[in-house]
Amino acid sequence: MPFFNLEQQLEQLDKNLCYLLYCDKGIMSRLQAILMREKGFNQVSIFSTKT
Repeated sequence: MPFFNLEQQLEQLDKNLCYLLYCDKGIMSRLQAILMREKGFNQVSIFSTKT
């Protein structure tokens, strides 16, 4: 799901599931992970290809 749709659809997501966020630069996925955690999503991770 594109990051610009995520906030509007958070109420439709199950807070008990695990979510893996990804974006090309990593900035938007970090911001969205913070938002999700603030909204009660505890199992949020960020996918990174950097080693």
